[in-house]
Amino acid sequence: MKKISLFAAAASISAPAVFSGFKKLETVDGYTAYGMQSELTQEAYILVDGGEKDGQIASINLNSVLAGEAGFAIVKGKTLAEYADNSDRAEFYQTQCADKTVRRMNAPNQALGEPIPFAKLNGVGKVAADYSCLGK
Repeated sequence: MKKISLFAAAASISAPAVFSGFKKLETVDGYTAYGMQSELTQEAYILVDGGEKDGQIASINLNSVLAGEAGFAIVKGKTLAEYADNSDRAEFYQTQCADKTVRRMNAPNQALGEPIPFAKLNGVGKVAADYSCLGK
């Protein structure tokens, strides 16, 4: 994976803020990554499609990654429509790129779970963790 060039490509995409505006970046281990940027710079995203493989789709906010806040969200859904319908039940993860670990965030009390090494991740979460560290 050519991380830096893919990150630059995803950040430079200018398409409307709708799912049809996503551009395929690459497929890693059967999970396809798509990039999108809207007119609003805070809405630049990479989606990792694991819908058919494990019924989940991950999203990574590129501007948060650039600001040093690496992380991603995982939403249950096999399609982008299901992703949108279930987005209020997203699971959020903070990525520690230097340590190659992620921690699940518990939003109500702002607590972080135990660190999970990238090597123990699988599926859409593993690909999303790697992508969330693209700028690091």
